[in-house]
Amino acid sequence: MKKNFLIIFILFILIMFYSCNTNYKIKRYIESNCDFDKSDMCYINLKKALKTDYDTMYIFSGLFPADYISNIINLKYTNNNWDDDSWKMVLVKNRKIVYENEYYSRNISFFQYPGYTYYNGGYAEYDLYTDSMFYVKKLKKAFYRLSVESLE
Repeated sequence: MKKNFLIIFILFILIMFYSCNTNYKIKRYIESNCDFDKSDMCYINLKKALKTDYDTMYIFSGLFPADYISNIINLKYTNNNWDDDSWKMVLVKNRKIVYENEYYSRNISFFQYPGYTYYNGGYAEYDLYTDSMFYVKKLKKAFYRLSVESLE
């Protein structure tokens, strides 16, 4: 009985973790709203994919500490609990952080010329988006590139 409960509990935790993952949300939205049998490009609204309204989206490498993120977004940011291999996705609406999550570029990548800031003796890049509409290009099986401009 205890063994069954433990297995069910572990499965529940894994499902909850996976469904809250930013990559999973975006990938699931793309695959349910884009018809790649007709074209390898489509157009999505990231606000709908993430179910979050925002004005500005920032994507930072996992190496950025909270104080540098605070300086870039001009808001108090204190979360330093990120995996160094991940990216930090921070969504801001009306000068408030409305969403933050780790983002991995395993199956989804954002394409934009990055912004730069001076960090740790050199320049470090981050992405800033003020539009929620993205072109999606399917590059290979289950790998998608998102951009604000068509990259055909």
